[in-house]
Amino acid sequence: HSEGNIFDPHLHEVMEIVETAKHPEGTILEELAKGYKSKHRTLRPARVKIAKKVIEKELKEKGENHEQNQE
Repeated sequence: HSEGNIFDPHLHEVMEIVETAKHPEGTILEELAKGYKSKHRTLRPARVKIAKKVIEKELKEKGENHEQNQE
C-alpha cells in the first residue's frame, strides 16, 4: 500500500516520474507492482510512479510560448 506515501529507496523502485504541481515532490502516485518484505528485510521493492515538482522556469517559458502562439 504505497500510494500516497513518500518515496523510500529502501522500499520502492521508481518506474515512472510525473511532473506535477498538484502533489509534493516524492509522493507516490501509483503502485505499479506490489513489493514484499520479511520482517525488517525487503525481498522485492514495490515498483511505483512518483511526483516531481515542475520547475517554475519551465512553466514561465511554456506560458510565454503559449501567449506568443495565440497572437
